Parts: sequence; structure tokens; C-alpha cells
Amino acid sequence: MKYEDKELIVSDAWLDIERAETWGPVVRYCDVGLPLAYSAVNGFCVVKEEGKAFIEETYNVLRSALKIPDREYKSWSEMCSLSNELREDTNEV
Repeated sequence: MKYEDKELIVSDAWLDIERAETWGPVVRYCDVGLPLAYSAVNGFCVVKEEGKAFIEETYNVLRSALKIPDREYKSWSEMCSLSNELREDTNEV
């Protein structure tokens, strides 16, 4: 998956989860990667390689928190939808 896609997903995620109580631990842990991705996507900064590592880690934390497989995703909403589907399938068993 391209870095730019991950950066956009992390940026979108931040807007969605930054004040959500259930996401509090993730938001606190990813306190650099989330706003950094948002800032980069909106042209407020240019991210160096060191900063990209924070965004990559944040993407992986988000994916892990959603309990979805490591594959190509186009958007944060796609990731959330898959997570919801997988949870529903698990609950139906």
C-alpha cells in the first residue's frame, strides 16, 4: 500500500476519532502520527522520513484496533465498514 494512501487514511481517522471516548487510548498513543498526517494532507507541513515512520505506525495501530487484515484499503470508512462486518459475522456464530 502506498504511503500517501496511509497518510490520507490516518488523517481522516483523526477527524473521526479524536474526541471519541472509546478511541481514547489509541488517540493518546498516536498523539504524533494522527495530527501529523492531518497536517501533511492539508499542506501545513512536509513530512520527513522520520515523521513518516510515526504515520506508518499509526496506520498499523488503527488497523490492528479495528481487527482487520493487512491489505490495500482506499479509505478510513472502508476500513471501519470491514471491521463492522467482521464483528457482525463473529457475533452471528
